[in-house]
Amino acid sequence: MVDMKTKNNITPSLIFILVVLALIAGIVYFRSDIRFNGISEISPTSSPMITPSSAKDLEVSKSLCYSDPRQALDDYLNYLEQQDFINAGRLNEGSYLLSLAGTDPKSISAEDKDKLFAKLLGDLCAGYDTCLPHKIIEENKISTDEYWYEVVFYIQNEPYEFCGPYEGGESEPTPICHTKIKYRVKRIDGCYKNLDTPPITP
Repeated sequence: MVDMKTKNNITPSLIFILVVLALIAGIVYFRSDIRFNGISEISPTSSPMITPSSAKDLEVSKSLCYSDPRQALDDYLNYLEQQDFINAGRLNEGSYLLSLAGTDPKSISAEDKDKLFAKLLGDLCAGYDTCLPHKIIEENKISTDEYWYEVVFYIQNEPYEFCGPYEGGESEPTPICHTKIKYRVKRIDGCYKNLDTPPITP
């Protein structure tokens, strides 16, 4: 026969054991419910998943192949402003840049082209100081595959004024100044590319 003192000692232990068993049963049920509903678990050693806002964003981040001409131009100019000349070069069609370097497009590898375009765009930005914040203000659809845009660049929140070439005699030259720069974007092999470089001032 169990006396009252022994009974009092057993009761808390029994309650503790029952609570632990209930917690274990709850965890097992929760994990089973996760697997039943198809929710995968992330192990502590797994790499974090970067989820793009859309499938298009993932495509763009990998290949820089744009189906939206305006976005192709906007990102191109942003890359130039941020001095990310590798990605800017990948969004440039490249004919003019290759002509500047006197390079045959058939004789250059994709890796060397990346390096060459990055160097040329970097030199243009540094030489003319025109890789600035921008705003696209006008769009003109030339054809299904080609669009022309008017872009304004800003310095200290004021429109940057480009001047030149000059009119009039040599003694009193009159500069032609404007704030809008034309940019052309064309679809090539299914992807929109930029045909123009950073603005080149006289």
